[in-house]
Amino acid sequence: MSEKPKPRRTRTGPDGEPDTSGRVSSVVQALSILRYIARTREPMGVIAIARALKINPSSCFNILRTLTAEGFLERDDDTKAYTLGVAPLDLARSVIDENGAFPYLRPDMQRVADTFSVTTTLWRMTRSERWVMVGMAESLALARIHMTIGQRLPLYCGAMGRVLAAHRVLPQAEMLSRFRQVRWYRAPSVEEYLAQVDAAAVRGWGLDENQFNQFFSSIAAPVMDDHDRVRFCVTQTMFAGQHSPVEIEALGAATLQVADHASRHLYGRTRSARPLGPPKD
Repeated sequence: MSEKPKPRRTRTGPDGEPDTSGRVSSVVQALSILRYIARTREPMGVIAIARALKINPSSCFNILRTLTAEGFLERDDDTKAYTLGVAPLDLARSVIDENGAFPYLRPDMQRVADTFSVTTTLWRMTRSERWVMVGMAESLALARIHMTIGQRLPLYCGAMGRVLAAHRVLPQAEMLSRFRQVRWYRAPSVEEYLAQVDAAAVRGWGLDENQFNQFFSSIAAPVMDDHDRVRFCVTQTMFAGQHSPVEIEALGAATLQVADHASRHLYGRTRSARPLGPPKD
């Protein structure tokens, strides 16, 4: 007499419904827990997390314990509540700054930030045509500007937009189309923007005087590879009116020096980032 085949176990997702996608349910649950804790932004206990995500409390506890051991979560021994650990930040940094540019440039960036009382940032151009911030150096000034690692901005905004337009081989009509898509606080006219792009081409660094943002001005210089492509921007962010024209020139020159240093170290570029000017129709 043949034995009856045993019924196959059906995997369930974090919501308790059958999961037919081939995903590993414990991994899906772990990711759901991380996203939930990141979204709530406050310490959460096992029962609250399990109830919110409809996970078996025993399974939830085991996943939380594993994530804590791996550094993805931290547990308060007094409250028995969980918060995000530092491991996600390490993963994010490896994705955002895949070239390892920021650790190398950080001392130079910090010197500029301290000398001019500005916030110095490093931005990488993504494949999805955005700027993403990969690193920041703040000054010791009592009033300083704090920015968030990983934040994204349109390519043609602020000082970085002037720099990119000065170096990118792009028809002027397309460049102006992208310029118009930026949400400006005080948008420059087309003639003014083109003049600012020309100035960035001559100097090697771009300037935005509180046109993209009401309260801040910015300076940017490009980090370029040896094929004349912009890969990063070193940017200074300061309060509007904080520096005199002479100080702005000195800060622009210091920014270009840091960017050229990065171009040489990361890409072997031997010349300064000074193009002939933006393409014309």
